[in-house]
Amino acid sequence: MIAPALLSRPDHEAERLLALQRLNILDTAPEERFDRIVRLAAKLFRVPIAYISMIDQDRQWLKARQGLCEIERSREQSFCGHAILQKDIMLIRDAREDARFAQNDMVLGDPFVRFYAGRPLQARAGLNVGSLCLMDREPRDLSPEELELLDQLGDLVEHELNLVETVKLQDQLLESQKLLGEEKRKTDDLLRNILPDHVVEDLKQFGSAPASLHPQVCVLFADFTSFTRVSEKMEPRELLDELNVCFTEFDHITERQSVEKVKTIGDGYLCVSGLIEIQDCPAMRITATALEMMSFITRRQELKRAEGRDYWGLRIGIHSGPVVAGVVGKRKFAFDIWGDTVNTASRLEASSEAGRINVSSEMVAMLAGRALTTARGPLPVKGKTDTEMYFIESLSQGDSCG
Repeated sequence: MIAPALLSRPDHEAERLLALQRLNILDTAPEERFDRIVRLAAKLFRVPIAYISMIDQDRQWLKARQGLCEIERSREQSFCGHAILQKDIMLIRDAREDARFAQNDMVLGDPFVRFYAGRPLQARAGLNVGSLCLMDREPRDLSPEELELLDQLGDLVEHELNLVETVKLQDQLLESQKLLGEEKRKTDDLLRNILPDHVVEDLKQFGSAPASLHPQVCVLFADFTSFTRVSEKMEPRELLDELNVCFTEFDHITERQSVEKVKTIGDGYLCVSGLIEIQDCPAMRITATALEMMSFITRRQELKRAEGRDYWGLRIGIHSGPVVAGVVGKRKFAFDIWGDTVNTASRLEASSEAGRINVSSEMVAMLAGRALTTARGPLPVKGKTDTEMYFIESLSQGDSCG
């Protein structure tokens, strides 16, 4: 094999390496927030290999990867060591025809790379620290729309890379009123879109948010049905836009009902009522949320089918009981809820049907006759004894939380 020419180093290499170290990401464990983006990139661009890499002094290290076994390689032999030298996406249509990579061992041997696209990733200081990468075993190109989509996914990775630093900056920004202005508003909005308000306040005031037991809450799991089949017929941009339409509307619904969104999980949605503060009728609020979600997806189905297009459905599971809620991670925060109540809600969703809201007997008891239900009888649930289940048909007329 002919040795590749020595790889050039970016200007301000020392400052770049310092910015990389400040991210506190090198040699950390896999994280779902990065793995999810890599899986999405591989699906949207239909490539066998996708990964997020960081370029250290002498090595390339992968924070998230799909289709590759290795977690690091030498910087000199990496594609990404070249990508960080650029401002824009580096596109290699056929690596065999590029002098920089024709003799690369990833081109000559397994995985026999031909196509490569690398979107440089910047730290807050504006210095490239790594790249979001796509690889294929066949030569190909990217359209202008696909390049824009890859750039947007790169923005998501940069947002996650810099999130912890954003949290740490809060106290500094609050101490200097003249520097707040628009930047403070944007930062607060960003945090409150990711974490509940009380968690943001605890993080700003104490630097941590302790876990707590909530003895009686209502947990809702929603998941799209036929998602894989329908999404395979969509262009990548259309798929992202449609998911954004659905999840944005779900966010609006939970906000109207004073229900707390916890997170999205792929094409699933998790929310909870009665968690953040003492509320009147949390069971009614979560049920009204479920009915609004189902009504929205039904209207969306009718709209798409009127256009002669297929569309996914929705199924929902709801259970009530105790949960533990809190923030995990010392440098990279994530708010979540845990406990058998959460697991049961997930099982109820899996046991539901498209277009139906499946609830437990505990939920029916909390609703106290304020909802019309259809008993399904005891049904098997994975990991549990047979469980009484009910379909919610509607809320009783005149019942609301006001």
